[in-house]
Amino acid sequence: MPSRTILTDEEHNLACASSSSSSSSSSSSSSSSAGDQADLGDVYQLTLPKDQEVSVTVVTVGQSAVLTCAIRGEGRPPILWTRNRLLLNAMNLDDISDFGDDGCLYITKVTSSHLGNYSCHADGYQQLSQTHTLLVQVPPVIRVHPESQAREPGVTASLRCHAEGIPSPQLSWLKNGMDITSKLTKQLTLQANGSEVHVSNVHFEDTGAYTCIAKNAAGVDEDISSLFVEDSARKTLANILWREGGLGIGNMFYVFYQDGVKVVQPVACEIQRHIKPSERLLALQEEVCPISSSGVQTCVWSSAVNVRDQLIYAAQPTLHRLLLVDVQSQKAVQTVRTDPYPAKLHYDPGHDQVWVLSWGDLDQGSPTLQVVSQASSRAPHHTVHAQPVGRRFDRVADFFIPPPSLIVSKNRDTTRRFAGSGDKHQG
Repeated sequence: MPSRTILTDEEHNLACASSSSSSSSSSSSSSSSAGDQADLGDVYQLTLPKDQEVSVTVVTVGQSAVLTCAIRGEGRPPILWTRNRLLLNAMNLDDISDFGDDGCLYITKVTSSHLGNYSCHADGYQQLSQTHTLLVQVPPVIRVHPESQAREPGVTASLRCHAEGIPSPQLSWLKNGMDITSKLTKQLTLQANGSEVHVSNVHFEDTGAYTCIAKNAAGVDEDISSLFVEDSARKTLANILWREGGLGIGNMFYVFYQDGVKVVQPVACEIQRHIKPSERLLALQEEVCPISSSGVQTCVWSSAVNVRDQLIYAAQPTLHRLLLVDVQSQKAVQTVRTDPYPAKLHYDPGHDQVWVLSWGDLDQGSPTLQVVSQASSRAPHHTVHAQPVGRRFDRVADFFIPPPSLIVSKNRDTTRRFAGSGDKHQG
């Protein structure tokens, strides 16, 4: 393989001394250099393969990168790294280091600020250098507007999708899980390079969940813009139906399955949103239902409550936590740790509290009672233990919080707890 070779100044002098009969002073000087070379052993032959003079490394944001200098030579001096003419080895950076003399540059938790060119050379021999180009990929981040809209029949509806990422993401649209491309007509069109869906003269059958999907080499992201085509009569009927019962919020019904959470629109009987087990929480690395130790990714639910039409608290007993779903965005946004096996939830709107009864184990051997205060707040939540009955929880089997209409004012904070033996305790 062709390569570039560079000799040190001492090596060059040694070669001249062996083939020349200069003046005695020059010969004496050459002999001294040769002797120094023999004693010190610092004659270097540095090589760099021609096809490695420029190296390109591609890495995704958040990962680590290792840049390896390809300059080789026996007894090679230490490798120095520069970027924008600044010597990186001498800079005490948290995210960039050389970790000794292996000739590598290590970058931890790569961000877009790390993209660019890096150069390496042996200490004292800048004339032989290698260029490393670091390309940073950023997974798509997508946002739709509006997240939901209601339109009367006959008007025009527009749904827009904005996606960012490196390289630029490719966009596609689904309607209720089906590719929209085959359904395009004069009435249903894609505009602005596929980032907008326009529906003119909308009909009831145009109601649905329009999913925008962004893909690039680093990943995939998706978001849903919901369109409801309803006249005033249908809106009134839907309100009546969903206020009567069920976990219905904003004319939607939330159904909890092994494969996640499905948001159903009752009038059209259509799935508007599917929160999948593998979906990650906003700005977090946690998944809705992580893969279990047996390698299966399914969801296990035990109870769910609606908190002021803003958040849904759902108990995940095998994960010992609560999953919070934001009603407006229809996305999982937070988890709250609980005692093992949370089994029952109750929301007290008068105090804005979610009460959690946990079993402790599958045999219900160590039940506990916890409370989440300011449950409707968007801030991070945590649980606190309620005052135990008789200083212990091992007899609590259930709890009951009377509705405000049943509580006299001086006993407004009363909570009744029922013991497993049938005895009743009041807290």
